[in-house]
Amino acid sequence: TASEFISFNKYDLQNNPISNNSIEYYATFSEIYRNIPLFYDPINNKKNIKVERDLDGKIIKINWDLEEENTYVNDRKFEYNNNDLLIKIVESKNNQIIKTTIIGENDIGSNFFDYIFSPGFTPRKYNYFTEIFFEHNMPKVYMIFSMNGDLIGKISKTYDKQNHLHNETWHKGESCEILREFTSIFNHQTGHHNLIEQDANGQIVNHINSLIN
Repeated sequence: TASEFISFNKYDLQNNPISNNSIEYYATFSEIYRNIPLFYDPINNKKNIKVERDLDGKIIKINWDLEEENTYVNDRKFEYNNNDLLIKIVESKNNQIIKTTIIGENDIGSNFFDYIFSPGFTPRKYNYFTEIFFEHNMPKVYMIFSMNGDLIGKISKTYDKQNHLHNETWHKGESCEILREFTSIFNHQTGHHNLIEQDANGQIVNHINSLIN
């Protein structure tokens, strides 16, 4: 999880001396956490995990084969802010993004909190993270967690065959109680959307007939 990687990177910066060689190989993820790199020639073994670090020793990319047949290749890229705090993890399979994790304040989380909490509520910038899952390059599910791993809320989306938004549902916490729901019908002739918003009780609270695509 993102919280594990945050803890790992703090430990790693304190315990891993900076080397002129910014690429290391590991046999398992457990050995990355324990900082036990391989010392024999690992390059020809595709099952090994390749770890790339920046000049400060922070991990910026992890690359590994996902299956024994070497059909899929996974990689994770890590981004940091100016204070060296981890702010983003992007996971790809064969160069196609399948998951993005944003640590701390972001537009998705801010909009969700604005809706479920009273006006004036301001979460600390770094006390939650948002996982975004993709399918065919489109965001399908947003999951907002506390740094302790508790699910705060979820937003799920479905699309039509042309990848226009069809449905968007907001859920609250572990109960997945529906908070609000949007239904969108795209008019291919006019290029406009017919957007309907319903509240937690299924009542229509907003109807927009001509939202430009």
